[in-house]
Amino acid sequence: MIYPPVSEIEPLLYLGSLQGAKDKELLESIGIQCIVQVLDEIHLDSLYETMDYLFIPLADWTSSNIVMHLPNALKFIHQNISQDKKVFIHCAAGVSRSVSIVCAYLMAKYHISYDRALKEVRNRRWCALPNPGFARQLRNISLDALISYIDNP
Repeated sequence: MIYPPVSEIEPLLYLGSLQGAKDKELLESIGIQCIVQVLDEIHLDSLYETMDYLFIPLADWTSSNIVMHLPNALKFIHQNISQDKKVFIHCAAGVSRSVSIVCAYLMAKYHISYDRALKEVRNRRWCALPNPGFARQLRNISLDALISYIDNP
């Protein structure tokens, strides 16, 4: 199945796939200044030399611990968006790992549940479907903990 390479979730927040991450011209045309790459291993880091870049080593397995990466990820996203920089979060397909990170950010920013955050993401990226392990972890995490990651830079 072919997924959209890049989807705008809200102003300054973009979500997509490795295909979108490889398209430097597309990212530059959108004005992306920051990349969060959520993959098993680093890909294309040399393409991002002119951008702020965060690599999150995470496999798309139901047993993978996404919660341990949220403090750094949310802080990075929030700090850059607060400076009016466009942030692109991607994984391989833009379906599970990156969607989970974006959902966690929206939960913290708007003080909303995981299910509400996922609904908002799906309104803009139809293929959003975090694996059941990530969904369970995000449903169970304390909203106060998520909020603290962006309120304490």
